[in-house]
This record gives sequence, structure tokens and C-alpha cells, in this order.
Amino acid sequence: MTQVELEQLGVRLAALTVAEATEQLDELVLRAPFEGVVEAINVEVGDLVSAGAVAFVVTDLDRIVVELTVTEGDLFDLEPGQVGLATFDAIDGVEYPVRVTRVSSLPVVEQGVVTYAVEAEVLAVSELGGIAEELSALSGGATGGFAGFGGVRPGVAPSERRLCPRTT
Repeated sequence: MTQVELEQLGVRLAALTVAEATEQLDELVLRAPFEGVVEAINVEVGDLVSAGAVAFVVTDLDRIVVELTVTEGDLFDLEPGQVGLATFDAIDGVEYPVRVTRVSSLPVVEQGVVTYAVEAEVLAVSELGGIAEELSALSGGATGGFAGFGGVRPGVAPSERRLCPRTT
């Protein structure tokens, strides 16, 4: 076999490799870990992405997640699984039952104030059965809680925060 024939075989082998890779790529399906709606696509064909980059934002329409900001003093009283009542500045007089899903241990310092990110999920009516008594005690008890987007309402002692022990 001549050198030209060997090079031609190499080119055909490379073409077959490209065709196989293209076929595999056409069959590739990217699946989210839950059903939802794609809200944003942050990449384009040919983009290089690094680990941890957010390529797509998928929203689960069955969950409402609230990002809270808590102070150092409140951080150690929170843990995933706790339930509480959240209020929002834009909606007066309404309390929403929530369950803490994530508590960050990384501080955020802005203008000398240290806070921590906490994530809580607003509970659906179907999820309230097992914690109804705890939430009832909260709504009839102290006036603390996740006021606004985190923290304790002004004038409420930290011991009166409206959180329940972790439930599973």
C-alpha cells in the first residue's frame, strides 16, 4: 500500500468518526431533573462554558422558592426542614407557610453588615397536613418569622421567632 493510499484511508476513517460523532450529537437529549419551563437560555451554539456556569434557567411551576437573607444572629437557629411563616413587604397581612430548604454558611458582607442566604419553599396546601398544628401555633403565637425577606420583625425578641423544629 502506498503512502497516498494510507493517507486516503486515514481521511475516510476521520470522516467516519465525524459522522458517528454527529449522529451521537443528534441523539443527545438534555433533561432537567424536574418538569418545568425553560425561562432563559444563557448559551449559544459554539460557546465554551465552564463548570458551574448556568446554561439554562428552568422554572418548576409547582414550586415557589423564596430567597431570604438572615443575620448572623439568626443563622444558627435555622436548618433545612424547619417550617415557618413568611411575610412579604408587598403583600400586607398575609403569611405564607414555608419550609427551609437550604442554609448557606458563606457570609455576604455589604456596608459592614454580615448576612447569609437562606432558601425556603412556599408550601402547597396539600403539604400542610403534617405541620398544620405547628403553623397554627406560630400564627397564634409570637409575631416574628421571616419578615420581609428574612430576619425577625422589628421589636420581636429572637426567642420569639416563628420557626418550628425540623420536621420530616
